[in-house]
Amino acid sequence: MVKFLMIQGTSSNAGKSSLVAAFCRILSDAGYSVAPFKAQNMSSNLYIMEDGREMAKAQAIQAIAARTEPDPCMNPILLKPMGDYVSRVVLLGKTYRDMHAKYYYSKFVLNRGLQSVKKAIEKLSKYDVVVIEGAGSPAEINVADYDIANMKLAEMLDAPVLIVADIERGGCFASIVGTMQLLKPKHRKLVKGFIINKFRGYETILEPAIESVEMITKKPVIGVIPFIDNILLPNEDSLGIDLGALKHKMINVAIIRYPNAVNIADFEPLLSSSHSLNAYYITATNKLSNADLVLLPSSRNIHDDLKWLKENKISDSIRSLRKKNVPIIGICEGFVMLGKRIQLNGKIIDGLGLIDTTVYSGRKIEGPVNLKVATKKSIVYTDGKIMHAYLREHYRIVNGKNASPLFHIMKFNGKKCKFVEGSISKDGLVLGCSLYSLFDTPIMRGRVIEYLASKKGIKVRMHGMDATEFYDEQIRKFSKVVKNNTNMKKIMELVGFD
Repeated sequence: MVKFLMIQGTSSNAGKSSLVAAFCRILSDAGYSVAPFKAQNMSSNLYIMEDGREMAKAQAIQAIAARTEPDPCMNPILLKPMGDYVSRVVLLGKTYRDMHAKYYYSKFVLNRGLQSVKKAIEKLSKYDVVVIEGAGSPAEINVADYDIANMKLAEMLDAPVLIVADIERGGCFASIVGTMQLLKPKHRKLVKGFIINKFRGYETILEPAIESVEMITKKPVIGVIPFIDNILLPNEDSLGIDLGALKHKMINVAIIRYPNAVNIADFEPLLSSSHSLNAYYITATNKLSNADLVLLPSSRNIHDDLKWLKENKISDSIRSLRKKNVPIIGICEGFVMLGKRIQLNGKIIDGLGLIDTTVYSGRKIEGPVNLKVATKKSIVYTDGKIMHAYLREHYRIVNGKNASPLFHIMKFNGKKCKFVEGSISKDGLVLGCSLYSLFDTPIMRGRVIEYLASKKGIKVRMHGMDATEFYDEQIRKFSKVVKNNTNMKKIMELVGFD
């Protein structure tokens, strides 16, 4: 019979996702078959399966930790925020519909939503143990009656709950006690202990506070996880890497974070492949300066984000860097924005004008592809090597005389084919495509970094792992830390393993 362990948090970003990954690996190392699970996840960082189904990237990485294949059942409800309190609801990997938050809570979540959660749990019952991640905080009393991702789920499964609190942010002990006081008595009984996360210093300093919390709550603190700054695992809606300011002795990579940016984590394999890279976000308040590379991610709203770029003069800054021969890469809608003219939904708007392309509405083409770089005059040229990516083309993009195709597609959905994808400027420095997971391939990101290092006049060291290998290594290191700093004997007893 399947067993459960649930990790909830006193707040968002307490470390639930990383701890679930760690416990998945620890239990897998102990010889058990393990699956991660998060009933409801609001995230803009997606994992797209070869058949086009979607799930949150966090659960896909947790599946790597569990040494099992990612499955949308591990994240049955994915909410992709669209703005104005509307989310695109993805059920069991497939788009269901756009939904306002009011309708989601009043009509959907306890009906179709809960049915999907139960169906997913039933499918995962083939595993020895399912490690569940809660969402946000279980003490959001304004939505407690509709919260199927925390205590309602724990009660349904009779799952032991560990609550994690982030001590780095301050208020850790107050948040633990406050969370417990706001829970219903029947839900307090499900809480079996606490984990303090991201602690800097000597643990003996915490002893008086831990004793007080244990006395007040009548629950034990069963782990104190130290702060670790060299382990890179992505967050729900941002990067796992540390983002800094401009550094003159490093390769500085500017990520344009417009209001509707999505799938920024698709750049993470590139940005985490060398300690010589320093990444930082460009927002309305953090202006674009002397970057060595500019990245434009996908967007939920091309029109609004282009308007934002222009109103905040970021478009002018990007063009200034272009004149200095700084490389610029756009993915999906970021690629669309790089073009000259965009004709969508009966509207014609000017793009950034950095690639000679015109963008039209077109049929949606999605699927895994094998490809190779089409031109030698490119910072991503890979000597004809065949690579893999996921094509998500929602527009028809026509190259003008000053742009060339970036890739030759050799296979689409497992079948041989022959067509081109993406665009590149004449000098090879501005490029874009409608491909996800492009930088998962070591040689692709290696060529970009080699070019940037040569131009900067510095030497760099890079790891040669693909994205899965890289995440696996990060999980291995973090799970070792978690195992050494928690009472694993107690946790195994809670799960039901002697």
